[in-house]
Amino acid sequence: GVIRAYDAAGNTLNIGAKEFVYNDANRMSQVQQAGVAMMNYAYNGRGEQVRKHLGTTSITTVYDEAGHWVGDYDSAGNALQQALWMDDLPVGLLANNNQLHYLQPDHLGTPRTVIEVARNVPVWTWDLKGEAFGNTIPDQNPDGDAHAFVFDMRFPGQRFDAVSGLNYNYFRDYEPGSGRYAQSDPIGLGGGPNTYAYSNSMPTGAFDEKGLAAVRLPPYGPREQLPYGTIYCNDGVVAPFVNWGKWPAYDRECIGDCILAHEQSHARDAMRSNPGVCRYWGWVPFIYPKGVVGFDNQPERLASELRAYAVELRCLAAKLAKDKCTSDMCRKVIEGRIGDIINTILPTVHNGTYPNGMPGYE
Repeated sequence: GVIRAYDAAGNTLNIGAKEFVYNDANRMSQVQQAGVAMMNYAYNGRGEQVRKHLGTTSITTVYDEAGHWVGDYDSAGNALQQALWMDDLPVGLLANNNQLHYLQPDHLGTPRTVIEVARNVPVWTWDLKGEAFGNTIPDQNPDGDAHAFVFDMRFPGQRFDAVSGLNYNYFRDYEPGSGRYAQSDPIGLGGGPNTYAYSNSMPTGAFDEKGLAAVRLPPYGPREQLPYGTIYCNDGVVAPFVNWGKWPAYDRECIGDCILAHEQSHARDAMRSNPGVCRYWGWVPFIYPKGVVGFDNQPERLASELRAYAVELRCLAAKLAKDKCTSDMCRKVIEGRIGDIINTILPTVHNGTYPNGMPGYE
């Protein structure tokens, strides 16, 4: 195998004969070969790589407020390539003396084809059926005109760097050959138990624009197979869903609003931790993902359950305190639900054995 070494912070120091130098912020600042500098890198206060330089070569990179790559410029300020975005999707490119090109992204937002508008032919392709973790070389001459079209965008938030052999991924650098990051996750275990894994090792169903934590596309599933309550993508936002067909009729009548409040709490958590989970995808605008939204790791899921059950308990207690029950049956349902949450459900949340898909469970 290829020899690798790491420093105490978990940064990759070398891959074979290629060596990596880091600054005080654990960002790659130089690539060396046999001790000779091959490229230098500089970053702004937001952590964005804004300059690559060596000798007389200098490329400045500009980003928009959302962190999307906007363009590369030479030392004289001339545009080399500039990207056009539609929200989070790259849809256009100005290159080769500002000629317009169309970009066709896949379901994740990864560019797969660059089309030269003037000739209406693809000049760059990256096969959707290639290696799952991105270890496939793009075709830079699909039109066969003997002119290679160089385009560095890869997975969402990534740009290939030919000198390092890595994909710059905002806060880290990704190595497609191993399907791992070259540095440990800056947010520690907050992005998952494997601090080097890319998108929780789900490259076809998730992406990581900032190199911190996976943004997962929700799975599909018929409503009858959904649990008692869950959250899902609906018109671009996370929405609560209660599968009333699985609940007793009295539960819907007596505590339905509290059950819904439980799921609304999950929806708020999901939007806070993963704002882009229900964004529209593909190259057709306003076609949104539809399906169940989940949490990417067990600690995050359990923390969300604690908050959701706290919301539900407050709702149930308020019903009893204000004597809103319309019947003895409703009072029994409310008291029974409170007892189930306190005596049965919450202990499983605290000890980590909380299941999915059971009555009264998200």
